[in-house]
Amino acid sequence: MAQTTTIPETIDNAGTRRLSLLVTPTALGAMVHHGPGEAAALTFSVPLDGTLPPARALEAAVYATPLLLQPFGKTDIALRMPRWMLVPAAETDAAGFEDAISDIAGDDDMVPVVTPVDEGYSQVTFVDRQTLAFLRRTFDTATLRGHIGVLARWFGSHRSRGNTGKVYVNLHGEGLDILVFDSMGLAAAKSADTAEDSDAVYYILAMARAAGNDSGNTDIFIG
Repeated sequence: MAQTTTIPETIDNAGTRRLSLLVTPTALGAMVHHGPGEAAALTFSVPLDGTLPPARALEAAVYATPLLLQPFGKTDIALRMPRWMLVPAAETDAAGFEDAISDIAGDDDMVPVVTPVDEGYSQVTFVDRQTLAFLRRTFDTATLRGHIGVLARWFGSHRSRGNTGKVYVNLHGEGLDILVFDSMGLAAAKSADTAEDSDAVYYILAMARAAGNDSGNTDIFIG
């Protein structure tokens, strides 16, 4: 998200607006969706203090930005964390799933957040326990989702149908997210931290091939 010059402390008609947050290990991104008669949404990013524990760094960023504490009509939070995985959607309701995921986390301080992606998959995002508690306490009516679930919903609803594979690439300041769709829906997804164009191209083509899509029969969308 682009940084605006000045972040206002308040905004008119907050109760009729939607706030979207993106939480990463290094920054808190925000978008206040525009109201009637406004040309664009208000977007900005607040860096997190890397010398502080994750929850304290996020708390400091939120309380240093009073706008985020306005009574918005709706708030949704996307979580882009280093550790996440896709699992078959049916497994999330299976007996023993929570125990198995806890074993995979391997750390009592990490909590899984499960996000339905489509009929085939759910995303499990591992989030610092104190960070998650702060988000739920401060934004108590917010919907929390893993970032792949958010992207898959958006790309899935806007993609054109057909027999060709579709690869959607979301470029951002910390790297890129790659989602591969086939005729049935989401086939694969990956996030990578890279600043090099050559690495990004490699990841994109490798993901397309891994999902069974030949580069000559695949549409690639980068944004």
